[in-house]
Amino acid sequence: MLPDTRTLPGECGAPPAQAADSEVEHAGAGLLGKREAEVARLVADGLSNKQIGARLFLSERTVASHVRNILNKLGCNTRAQIAAWVASMR
Repeated sequence: MLPDTRTLPGECGAPPAQAADSEVEHAGAGLLGKREAEVARLVADGLSNKQIGARLFLSERTVASHVRNILNKLGCNTRAQIAAWVASMR
């Protein structure tokens, strides 16, 4: 029989680690790049791609690309799961 590899919502396939709020950029022991970690934190704050782009001086398309990369790296399917992952890192 195969092992159960399912994850609960918010787990995203990445093990949570303990980190302070200011250390979210270093979250996941290098799992996310610095800019991806910034975008993930802003996604967790509930900002839209357009709002994130305005805050970080990026195009909306670039933000969408970062969000897609974050979803892939964390094994997530939704922005809510990214937010849960960021919360678990705080």
